[in-house]
Amino acid sequence: MKKIIAALIFLSMMNQNSFAQQGEKQFAEYGASFGVSPFGGSLNFQYNKNKKTSFLVSLGGLPESKSFITPSIDGLDEIELNGKSSWMGFFLNHRPFNKADWFRVNMGIAIGSIENTITEILPGGGGEYSVNYKTSPVGYFGLGIGQRTFKGITFGFDVGLLYGTGPEITGPDPDKIEAIRNSNFFSNVLPNLQLSLGYNF
Repeated sequence: MKKIIAALIFLSMMNQNSFAQQGEKQFAEYGASFGVSPFGGSLNFQYNKNKKTSFLVSLGGLPESKSFITPSIDGLDEIELNGKSSWMGFFLNHRPFNKADWFRVNMGIAIGSIENTITEILPGGGGEYSVNYKTSPVGYFGLGIGQRTFKGITFGFDVGLLYGTGPEITGPDPDKIEAIRNSNFFSNVLPNLQLSLGYNF
């Protein structure tokens, strides 16, 4: 993952340098991109009001699948985590620095759901717990590089936080429900990291 992030940052910087070498840059009013994050893939449609400010509409989701990260939760020894998501987001990107228009501040709201199932792996079968984020909307704030407002291929890397009211947790053992609730992995604030590839026109 670190190599992918480093490669994307490098490509974003190269994209910036190539535009600088071409002299006059052609402003693009619209753009479309595909993103990948822990909450699934997304299609992003961008309207550039000007060189500094862009509005985005994103449609995303993840089909039910096994998580590649297994959280450590007190009181639950061996578990399997499966999740799925479906969401839509409205975002504002702002580029505050004229000489560093590859840097963005990103904020907005998202509507949708994230549904997780924790299954204890025990001899004879274990308990199953549902950890669902269904309260909408949630707020988002983050920082990004890339996704400039000029015509052509764009690359982007974003990191940020989703702010909500926390998950609804159900299952057979109240003590384990409380342990899940106290886990940092299922908190009211969820980290997000996104890589994107797009085209402006």
